[in-house]
Order: sequence, then structure tokens, then C-alpha cells
Amino acid sequence: MREGSREWERALARLRRQARIEAAVARPEEWPSLDVLMSRALTSRLKLPDAAGPWAPLTEEERARLSLSGRWPACLSGCELGTRERAFTLDEELVLKLRTAAWRISEPVLLELEEKNLIGPQLELSEEDREERERLAAKLFPSSRLAREAVESHFPVPLVSGSTEPAE
Repeated sequence: MREGSREWERALARLRRQARIEAAVARPEEWPSLDVLMSRALTSRLKLPDAAGPWAPLTEEERARLSLSGRWPACLSGCELGTRERAFTLDEELVLKLRTAAWRISEPVLLELEEKNLIGPQLELSEEDREERERLAAKLFPSSRLAREAVESHFPVPLVSGSTEPAE
């Protein structure tokens, strides 16, 4: 069989398919899924003092308010570099804990933004108001920011082959 021939390409495709099947069978036993790794990272991040609480549970009114489109606290922090959305299957209790921490941490800043009338798409803000809104927005801790920090600081780091030290 000559490299690059049609027969060679088919054999290579069969080998790759077989390797994917073997990896899929071994993976659940050998490696945790990304969902498990993300859950572990979020749990670790939520144990840090700034997010650990204890937090008062979200009220029905807060849950209703947060269910409206665009009502979760958001910020610019970390977004300048761009992000890529990933879908994870997470335990509902962990998600509620994450959202509660995000809301409670951000609550004082949100109140200040509301008091200063700096929320919403306002076209007629002064330069000072825009700067103040940006300063305050950087202090918000939405769940997406906590999740990014969980991935950056608490996600497993690949090991150098044959070593117990993380790759650099």
C-alpha cells in the first residue's frame, strides 16, 4: 500500500475511527468529563473568601428579576480578549450557588449604578458618567466572570509527559 494512495487514506481513516471509538470507551473510566472538571473548578472558585458567603438565598423577586433578559450583572472584565462559549451540564444546586454568589457580590455595585442612574443604554451620558459607569462595571462579578476565573485558576493543568509537574 503506497502512502497517499486512496487505499492508504481509507486505511488511515479506519485507524482514526477505531482510535476515536477506543478513546470514547476508555474516557469515562480513565478521565473525568469536561462537565466534571468544570464543576470541580467552579466549586473551588466558590470556596475562595470573596465568593464563599454565606449568602442569603435569592428571593422570588430577585429570581424573577434575574430571569429577565439582560438582568444578570455583567462587566467588561476579561471580555476585551474575547471569550468562547461552552455548554456544560452542571448540577442545578451548583448553578444556583454560582448565580447567588454573583448576585450578592455585585449587589452593592448594582445599587450604586441604579442610584446614579447609570444602568441601561443611555445615549446622553457625560464623559464623567461614562467613566464612572465603566469604573463600577469593572467591580461587578457576574457568574461568567466567576466561571472564567474558575477555569483560569482552578482547572487542571496538563502534566508534562512522564512528570508530576504541570506543563508551562
